[in-house]
Amino acid sequence: MPAKRQFLQHIHYFRGIAIIFIVISHALLVPLLAPVKTKDPVYGLVYLFFSNATVFFALISGFLFQYNSDNSTFSYSTMMKKKFLYLFVPLVFMSIPAMIAIAYESPGSPGHKLFAGAAGAAKWAFMRSPLWFIFFILIAFTASPLILRFVHWRWSFPVTMLAMSLGFFFFPRTLPVWPGVFPYFLPVFVLGAIMSYRYGQFRVYIQRYFLYCGILALMLMLLVILAVLVTGETDRTLVFGFNRSVARGVQSELRGYFKIFLALFLWGLLIRLEHRESRILDLFANYSFGIYFIHSYFITLSIIFYAYLWPSSRPFAYLMTLGYCIIWPLLALAIAMLIKRVSGRYSRYVAGV
Repeated sequence: MPAKRQFLQHIHYFRGIAIIFIVISHALLVPLLAPVKTKDPVYGLVYLFFSNATVFFALISGFLFQYNSDNSTFSYSTMMKKKFLYLFVPLVFMSIPAMIAIAYESPGSPGHKLFAGAAGAAKWAFMRSPLWFIFFILIAFTASPLILRFVHWRWSFPVTMLAMSLGFFFFPRTLPVWPGVFPYFLPVFVLGAIMSYRYGQFRVYIQRYFLYCGILALMLMLLVILAVLVTGETDRTLVFGFNRSVARGVQSELRGYFKIFLALFLWGLLIRLEHRESRILDLFANYSFGIYFIHSYFITLSIIFYAYLWPSSRPFAYLMTLGYCIIWPLLALAIAMLIKRVSGRYSRYVAGV
């Protein structure tokens, strides 16, 4: 067992791509969920491509967890201490503005009329989504001794794939509802750990067949679009996250596997390009958790001002959407870098960077 595992650049860059996907998908929710909702199908189709990118994070979290635990210096207690300090503590710190806004939301409070709309948006965008993932990942790490034992089991892969299929079907993605996120994302986390445990074999296959994964992802995307046309809605509109029809369950299944195969395609592509360096992906990867904590505030502000600033012209609306899909990730990155510079060695406790 090695004392320290080799740094994998393609995994590092994939984390950068994952956080970019997540920020863009949440930015695209603005015209779909703001008080003045758009019914333009273009937004829905683009959102379907970028949405559910948390699958990327669950997959890579499982991979890195198993990869880093497979060394002679690994300690469960040390890992849990670091996860608590570097995930939960910054979660509390970064949630303070949202919690203040929620306090103003209650009727009769001094700033209710002024802050009620902003507080409602903050509670949705920050407290309910997307930071539920931090709690999920902490619980997954808590169960890591069991997961490590399971990964070494001969039948771990087929059992995990079955569990993932059932999770995708019976627990479609909605606004996070506990405990529905566990059967949906925990098998994805475990799949990442299995891929790490069998990394030599996985790397050979993914380098050889990544283009086929891309083709499968494209086919699944087309099937997702067809499923949306059949059901008349995305699975995000379902009640409590449980499917109300076979068609909706199938749509959720297709969306889940679309993201899995898209991840495998990107993974294989990054392995092929591993000799090339990307400064921007390196930055997004290094500051991924800080960006994850910060970007929800931008989405909240976008929802609040959407009704006042959104242009009536469709071309200008598209340009505006493209603009904040580019600006929000870069601005979140810049603020995360600023926080790190200002807070110095305490930055991991403040914003996870």
